[in-house]
Amino acid sequence: MADWWQPTAQGYFSRVSKARAREAVKEATGNGATRVAAGMKKGEVTAYCAQLLQDVRWVPAPLRVMAAKGAPAMEEESGAAGD
Repeated sequence: MADWWQPTAQGYFSRVSKARAREAVKEATGNGATRVAAGMKKGEVTAYCAQLLQDVRWVPAPLRVMAAKGAPAMEEESGAAGD
């Protein structure tokens, strides 16, 4: 899923809480970079977190679930339609 989606300031971090944004950074990087964001305002946190995760290939849990399940194979789709 990380091949097609990336957490950006506009697309992801502006839509989640400051706490969730900080959790995402901690989960993706495993470091204490979130302490810096603790005193920031929402807009600053959004930009800061997006910058930290720019090249990390992190995706939120709901997207990981979708990727783990996978998409149905083409043969399955065409076989079901032809019955």
